[in-house]
Amino acid sequence: MDPQDYLSLELQRLDLLLHREILRLRARYQLSLDEFRGLYISDEQVNHLVNRTVNYEGSDSAIDALTKEAALLRANAKRKVDSSPWRKLVSEFSLSDIEQDIMLLAVAPDIDLKYETLFAYLNNDITRKWPTFDLALRLGAFSAEQRSDVHRCLLPEAKLFSSGLVRPIDSPTDRRSGLATGFSASPAVCQYLSNNSSLDRRLAPFVERRTPVIDWEQLPVSIDLKNRLRGFSRRYVASGSGMPVIIFA
Repeated sequence: MDPQDYLSLELQRLDLLLHREILRLRARYQLSLDEFRGLYISDEQVNHLVNRTVNYEGSDSAIDALTKEAALLRANAKRKVDSSPWRKLVSEFSLSDIEQDIMLLAVAPDIDLKYETLFAYLNNDITRKWPTFDLALRLGAFSAEQRSDVHRCLLPEAKLFSSGLVRPIDSPTDRRSGLATGFSASPAVCQYLSNNSSLDRRLAPFVERRTPVIDWEQLPVSIDLKNRLRGFSRRYVASGSGMPVIIFA
């Protein structure tokens, strides 16, 4: 299955959040060049300009409408029962909504290269084509409490980073603020979500791609364990399940 098939609702929601942030960014930039130069720009001023720019005439604002639409897509995705790699990943690691959003940001460029362009634009830096802590905060937080929740999920000891699902991108310079820190999904996660299986490129030079034939007597384990494994193997084959694969760790 193509990753965009089972991630389609999630990616649609991400597109709404990115569109919302692009509108807010453009509005703030326009206001900073206008009569509000050098002054504090409120969210109300941004919303008013966005409404005027997109000719929005609803009861709330275009920003709020996009937020509600994204929330609706999330609710629809949760109601959809499937056994896709994405749902399995979310379930296995018990990812919260915020963690799912960060994870989605991390894997998006590996699904569609358009996200590299969007991230570079929102980072205001053509060389930074990846999600950053700042972008994750802007997309997921509108209040101080929400910002605190998102920030906790971006800590090194937080689930996403401590588990290895997401990893920070090394900065080309030591003079990098925390908000500018980029992040990406682990290669193993991207391969899993694309239904592919491959070695980590860092391990490939050390792996010999052949199946060695080892006699039972050559196994470096105790005689008792060896006999137990041999008996298990015989019973497994006799059951018609084929030859078992035993992995020693």
